[in-house]
Amino acid sequence: MTNAEYDVPQQPPPNRPTLQFQRPKIGPFWWTVIALVVLGALLVAFADVWTEVLWFNQVGFSDVFWTSWFARIGLFILGALIVGGIVGLNLFLAFRMRKAYSPLAAADRNLEQYRRQIQPYRRWIFWGITILLGAMFGSALSAGWQTVLLFFNQFSFGTTDPQFNLDVSFYVFSLPFLRIVTSVLMTALGLSL
Repeated sequence: MTNAEYDVPQQPPPNRPTLQFQRPKIGPFWWTVIALVVLGALLVAFADVWTEVLWFNQVGFSDVFWTSWFARIGLFILGALIVGGIVGLNLFLAFRMRKAYSPLAAADRNLEQYRRQIQPYRRWIFWGITILLGAMFGSALSAGWQTVLLFFNQFSFGTTDPQFNLDVSFYVFSLPFLRIVTSVLMTALGLSL
């Protein structure tokens, strides 16, 4: 007997199916449905705002309407920029400072396949997370527009608190505003971590 009889022919490893994502194709029908839904939502929002504009103009308080809307829009932009900026910066830094390694264990090799699949969509995911969190927090912050306007238009009540010797207006105007500022900073820190 020769060694050739005992040699086992080397078989190529079985073909494992690779995980491949295919983009779902959206046809013209679905684009039309999406456009109609967006157009309908914009029409309903416009009708609601226009009704308020007409009513405030009718009673002679259009300045109140525009002040509230500018405060809401400004707070939305401010909240979106603060939280979206901090979270986006942390995502960017985390990606830049990641360690490059070659996977050795089987679990790491499987994870590396998913990383390769996600890599082409990395920028979309980055901007999507940043914009989504910024918009969510911006809309939450814009709900506190009355508290912010009260803080910037506060006045003294002339009565002091016996415990801390502060004017009572501090608890009505300043303290709620300081709670909002603290909430903004804590949310930004929590989402960053």
